[in-house]
Amino acid sequence: MHDDRKDKDEMKRIKSVQVRHQYTLLQCFYWVSSCAIMGFAAVFLQYKGLSNTLVGMSVGGAAFISIWMQPFLAGVVEKVRGLSLKKMILLIILAVTAGYLVLGTVPLPKMAIVGLYLVLNTLYNSITPLITAMGMEYMNQGYEVNFCISRGLGSVSYAVSAVILGQLVEHFYPGILTFAFAGMEFLLFVVVLSMQDPKSSVVREEQEPSSSVMEILRGNRPLLLFVAGFGICYMTSSILGTYMINIVRELGGTDGTFGIAAFFCAASEMPAMFLCNYLIRKISCKKLLKLSSVFFVLRPLVIFLAPNLAVAFLGFALQSLSFGIFTPVSVFFINQELKEKDRIVGQTIFGMVTVGVGSCVGNLAGGFLMDRIGLRPTLGLCVVFAAVGFLITQRVKVEDTGSRRRILQVETAGPGKERGRR
Repeated sequence: MHDDRKDKDEMKRIKSVQVRHQYTLLQCFYWVSSCAIMGFAAVFLQYKGLSNTLVGMSVGGAAFISIWMQPFLAGVVEKVRGLSLKKMILLIILAVTAGYLVLGTVPLPKMAIVGLYLVLNTLYNSITPLITAMGMEYMNQGYEVNFCISRGLGSVSYAVSAVILGQLVEHFYPGILTFAFAGMEFLLFVVVLSMQDPKSSVVREEQEPSSSVMEILRGNRPLLLFVAGFGICYMTSSILGTYMINIVRELGGTDGTFGIAAFFCAASEMPAMFLCNYLIRKISCKKLLKLSSVFFVLRPLVIFLAPNLAVAFLGFALQSLSFGIFTPVSVFFINQELKEKDRIVGQTIFGMVTVGVGSCVGNLAGGFLMDRIGLRPTLGLCVVFAAVGFLITQRVKVEDTGSRRRILQVETAGPGKERGRR
């Protein structure tokens, strides 16, 4: 009997390692694909004949629709019998790959390009919370999935692919992004297909009803201020990200240089994400988020003042201390601040305002301003808006309450071990 139990424990350990590696590959291939469809959005859409304003409508409109699409898809997964997170991700992969191949190979009017790209980008944006939810379900079931490391390796993959795609675009033509995306989507599809379907460990009938968005915001002033402040910060970050190609070209760079710049941005996130679990044990999530808001201001300021590409690259690399800290810590902050029944809604609120509203307004305003007043004045306004967001986040009072609470306990210990520590 002892040997049987030992064999079962060993099989469970092997399965846990397999799930961890599969989830890491899922993050890596997803962010490589994201680089092709979203990281090079301005390069591809300008190649298709769109102005900065139309590029902003395409990318910003997708972010706006995602505000409703993401919770809608999550609700569909919960309500439709037989439809799981895994199946939903597979369906979106197939739909987006087919649509992007059409966009890249079939001549279309400009407004048709805007509309199709808007739909494709909306769908692909919607995979992000589904992938996060898969990781959380695996961890809830005791699998040794480390979200921070997996997400950090996703950033590394994005960074490396940015350099490669930049060189391909420069040596061939931007339309090659279509085929690169389709190739990565095939690999992503195979990885997701091979993964086991995580089953929710929550019995919904016994779960206390979650609070509404307004109830959560009214009852949690720090969350309200962070949502507002980082929504503005994310708006300026979206402008810098989408129109980075304009900055690079203004300073004498090429599409290949843009790929290297994108590498600097994404690769810089890796150290912060890898150290995330360590940092939140030493420093409160509120303090870390307030620290990241400082660099949301410094980043556009350095880029605005940059006399050459070398200094601009320094500004790009500050993404590590702004977006790199904000991305994982904001997830943990919600888990720390809200009751268990409200955490999903809280994550949705943070994502809707930052990635949704912030990205939407940033892309629309950025494209409009660049076509009307030019690049430099637009970058100057980015600094001003980021400073406003920073000032809002600094109004949150940080209260230290002794030893740090563990946020994702299952990442480093099973439930029994964690209880033992307490």
